[in-house]
Amino acid sequence: MISSRSSSARVTVEVMGRTSLQEYDAQGVLEAQNTQRIVATLLHVE
Repeated sequence: MISSRSSSARVTVEVMGRTSLQEYDAQGVLEAQNTQRIVATLLHVE
């Protein structure tokens, strides 16, 4: 499913419901729900 970092990042932004990656912080995601936690992990792997 993860073919490109850009693709992955875009999907993440959609899941978070944000317009820009800068708008969402990894720390905030970690404090958020489990689903968002996984999203933060994906970005961390990037």
